[in-house]
Amino acid sequence: MADDPNRDILPVKEGSCVDTIISSTIIDPRERHLVCKLDRYQLEDKYLRLLDEASNLKKLSNCQEDKIKRLGTKLIRLAGNPRSCGLTLDIADDRNRTAVLELENTKLKEKIAVMRNQLLSHTMSGRSSSRSRNLVRPSSSGLVTCRSENNRVRAPSCQCIVGAGDDDNDMRNYLIKIEKLEAQKKDMTCRIMELEKELAHLTNNQKEKVAENVEYIRVWRQMKQLNDKLMTTQEKNTVLTTEINDLKTTLELTTKNNQEIVAVLSSERTRIAEIDDQMLKAKNSQFTLREKDEQIRDLVNEIKILQQHNNELIALTSKYGQVELENIELKKRLYDDAQEQQTLRTAFNNEQANIIALKTANERLLAKLQELQTNIDVLTVQLASLHTQDKKQDIIMSVPGVEQCKKCCEMYDKIIQLEKTVGNTREDWQSADKSVQAIVITSTREQGTMIISNNEDKTSSQSPLKEWKTNQETNDTSVLSREKILKLLDQAQINTPLNASRITPKEECTGVLDVAQRHRQVVPLEKLLFGDSNY
Repeated sequence: MADDPNRDILPVKEGSCVDTIISSTIIDPRERHLVCKLDRYQLEDKYLRLLDEASNLKKLSNCQEDKIKRLGTKLIRLAGNPRSCGLTLDIADDRNRTAVLELENTKLKEKIAVMRNQLLSHTMSGRSSSRSRNLVRPSSSGLVTCRSENNRVRAPSCQCIVGAGDDDNDMRNYLIKIEKLEAQKKDMTCRIMELEKELAHLTNNQKEKVAENVEYIRVWRQMKQLNDKLMTTQEKNTVLTTEINDLKTTLELTTKNNQEIVAVLSSERTRIAEIDDQMLKAKNSQFTLREKDEQIRDLVNEIKILQQHNNELIALTSKYGQVELENIELKKRLYDDAQEQQTLRTAFNNEQANIIALKTANERLLAKLQELQTNIDVLTVQLASLHTQDKKQDIIMSVPGVEQCKKCCEMYDKIIQLEKTVGNTREDWQSADKSVQAIVITSTREQGTMIISNNEDKTSSQSPLKEWKTNQETNDTSVLSREKILKLLDQAQINTPLNASRITPKEECTGVLDVAQRHRQVVPLEKLLFGDSNY
């Protein structure tokens, strides 16, 4: 109730609130002297200006409270979703805002202290002037009134009347004294009128002082309310600082978690590379098994042809013993071929079992690859947002950016060379298949030459890889322009994962090449995003 500004305000005696005001603040005596020299109009102007400044300060304090509330809601939201905390929240901006708010609060406190001192000095000067006027009043009470002079004059007047019968001189003196008394009477009446006017003026001044005291009391109460509001804002600021510290701790925890996730991703990438190597080995084994199956079929056809020839030879050359010897040799060969076929069949069955196991493992690995690619896409999006924020830093650090672009261009050249070598290997494999079919149909004696030609084809297929390595070493110093680098980055995007059902027996070589191309496309992008620390 004491702090309510809207309650009834009664006039107070002079000096009743002085003790409380002096106890609350200490006034500089220089300011008192300055205020005493000012007129009433100047004091009223100062009072109105101070009221305007107080209203402006209230508005500023309200705006700051709204800002603090908004910042508190933002902090609560950021604490609710810690994933986006590390990307959307900037610690430097928050620190700058808090510093600005603290500076504004200190400025407001200083202004309020100055206003208090000015108001209190104003009140004290008004009351001191009123006291000085009251001290002058007793001098007016010491003046001689008409009644006092009449009472004093009556005694000698009676004595003069008693002595009037004796001397005329005494009578004349008496008349002169009467005239003097009448003149004094007139003077006293004028003095009484002046004193009444002074009394009316003093009563008006007292009324004005009472009104000023009422206004001073209101201002004092408003200042007290402002002090309470400032205390509340300070408490809110302390709460916000504690919340900011909690958010900093949460940010540190999230950064640690992100580092652990990056380590897990690097380990999984190494696993993926190992799995890709196993896939390539399995597909090479499948390719060799198919070649062996084709060789077995060719051998069976050759055996049938040889049996027909043997039957014809037996019918034609039954008289000669040489034919029998040849038949014995052919039987031995057939027996050897049958044993080889059995061994090849057992090896083929084992290879089929291995292929089935590898297919199941490949399917699992493909599923894992899909999951990892989704995670990588999410991380790329997050990194893109971080790259937009770090453009200014990239302008400063342009030299490592140029080196990364050189690396990307080198990787793109390597990919193009690998694609060329893959096309050459395809043509070599097709020519090898045709040559194998032609050699098998002719005769079994030319098997040695067929094997030699196959080995030559394999060596020719491996030779482009050696050429690629040499080209890789020679093309390390190649540098491209900026526009070409951007085009290459647009082309080097991550393709969709391969499906196991698409791998047909005739197109296995192409599937292997697609996996290799995909791995080569993923590796430069990962180097761009994460650097060369993981490889």
